[in-house]
Amino acid sequence: MFKIIEKNIENDNLNLDMLADEMAMSSSTLYRKMKTMCGQSPGEFIRTVRFKRAAQLLRDSDLAVSEIIEQVGYNSMKQFRKNFKAEYGMSPASYRAQFKDGDLS
Repeated sequence: MFKIIEKNIENDNLNLDMLADEMAMSSSTLYRKMKTMCGQSPGEFIRTVRFKRAAQLLRDSDLAVSEIIEQVGYNSMKQFRKNFKAEYGMSPASYRAQFKDGDLS
């Protein structure tokens, strides 16, 4: 499942139905299995993977935030920044600065 998400991470239409189709199972079965296995819904899991990738790109690349947003399948910069701040407690720019300055605390 992780490989499917990684392969389609740039697709802003990646969702439960698309993931279920790729895994050849019903949406309800996939939802139930994911909640049991990892405690997250497929949508939450996809979002987690997207933000982990975005954080990795912020740390390890010099791509502009707008380019990173496209690479992780978001189409709204405002929504991405809001959700990133909720996930990491800081803006994408602040997150990047923290790692570029060497302050890993």
